[in-house]
Amino acid sequence: MKSPYLFLLGSVLLGSILLSACETIVEIDIPREAPRLVANAFINPDSLISVRVSRSKFVLDNAPLKPIENATAQIFENGQLRESLEHTGQGLYVSSFKPQVGSEYTLQVAAQGFESI
Repeated sequence: MKSPYLFLLGSVLLGSILLSACETIVEIDIPREAPRLVANAFINPDSLISVRVSRSKFVLDNAPLKPIENATAQIFENGQLRESLEHTGQGLYVSSFKPQVGSEYTLQVAAQGFESI
């Protein structure tokens, strides 16, 4: 009759062997690019248009997004300038109107030191 402790010891050893793994470290050189302008917009027919403007960050950075406070955000409705959005703080720009269903809207954002989007 085999001892249950011998079975348990064998199971632990087998598990240790199966769970151990080889590790290969691969170093990848990811070039840093200059920050770009980023705009995240919410457009719903039941609320005002809101746009958060920030700068992009390096893929490996763990820092919060940096808002852009000096941008110019404009909304075009069916190809015509409808409004320059009001800056309300912390990179948030808000319209004074609600979008209409069936209309086409375009957002243009510009800020000094960045390429316009």
